[in-house]
Amino acid sequence: MPDTPHTAHRRRPAPLLTAQQRDTLAAALPVLHHQCRWSVDKIANETGWDPRTVRRFLREQTTTPVRGAMASGLRLTVKQRRELARRYENGATVNTLAAEYDCTWMRMWDTLIAAGVTPRAKRGTGLGRYTGTDRVLLRANVVILSHEGATPQTIAERCEIAATTVTNLLDEAGYPRRGAQQAQRQALDVAQHAPCDTSP
Repeated sequence: MPDTPHTAHRRRPAPLLTAQQRDTLAAALPVLHHQCRWSVDKIANETGWDPRTVRRFLREQTTTPVRGAMASGLRLTVKQRRELARRYENGATVNTLAAEYDCTWMRMWDTLIAAGVTPRAKRGTGLGRYTGTDRVLLRANVVILSHEGATPQTIAERCEIAATTVTNLLDEAGYPRRGAQQAQRQALDVAQHAPCDTSP
């Protein structure tokens, strides 16, 4: 359905994303659409993408793995890893380093862990620092990790935010809590294994 003047006015402009950021956000779309019950229009309003773009990404995600979205650490030399570890230990954030290497924060985090860094202590929730596109990307990363089975504590450590922030972002996205997810899976399992009713 084409945009009306009203919906066109509400939709935020499409953000300028790197290829890795776009892939990360696209990877979260199926989870937001199917589990969080976000409509195509809601996703379009949040991301600034045209609804046709959202539908295309949703189709692609059902058959094509996202390039590098959940990849392991970067392939770097020992010297490069040490330099990254040094910069992180001197205060550089994972997001800053990921932007420089044009990779997702998840991939940069795996690289830093492989380099032997010690995660920094979290300073409050820090959610107020994330607005606009940064908040959309952070929420997408949190949703992806939760969908992969990571606990809020694990997600908090990888994102360098508090566990309560993770919970707030999942609630913000409408992602079902772990107990609700288990109930959904059990109901689906029962439905799949229930005997067929062949009575007239």
